[in-house]
Amino acid sequence: MKALGHSFTILFGIGFILICLFGYIKGNATEDWPSTEGKVISLDLKRKWVVFQSDRSTGTGTKKRKYKAIITYGYNVAGIDYIADNYEINFLGFTDYLVGSKYYLENYLKIHEKYKPGKPLTVYYDPEDPGFALVAKGYQGYLPMYLLFGLIAIVFGGYKLMKSS
Repeated sequence: MKALGHSFTILFGIGFILICLFGYIKGNATEDWPSTEGKVISLDLKRKWVVFQSDRSTGTGTKKRKYKAIITYGYNVAGIDYIADNYEINFLGFTDYLVGSKYYLENYLKIHEKYKPGKPLTVYYDPEDPGFALVAKGYQGYLPMYLLFGLIAIVFGGYKLMKSS
């Protein structure tokens, strides 16, 4: 039964590496996308979750809410107007909104200043589907760290599998 669990760890590592490589390839494909000028329509703040931050020196902690800022923008390609809210392609290859899961409320003011409604911004659009656009092109992850995580899972699972045999 332990062998099954160790095999699962190996498969998880392989799967994680493959998914991250897919995200890397998909994100890098946007490097050649054409750009156009767009305009911020709205910036919404969505509460995501609460994080407990502990202070080890005092043994106390505080709760901090994390937020996600969602930017909606308009742009025009070949005389056709489009509206989108994609910010980037994340490390898993999915579209994502503004990388706001790590932003606390105090950082929202900085984001709001950069993406204030009415401000112009550069939009990168898919030449095969101009209705799909991003504000940040390219790969937006930390590939070496993700690959290392997957590799550690493979090595650990393999070591435990060999040891249990």
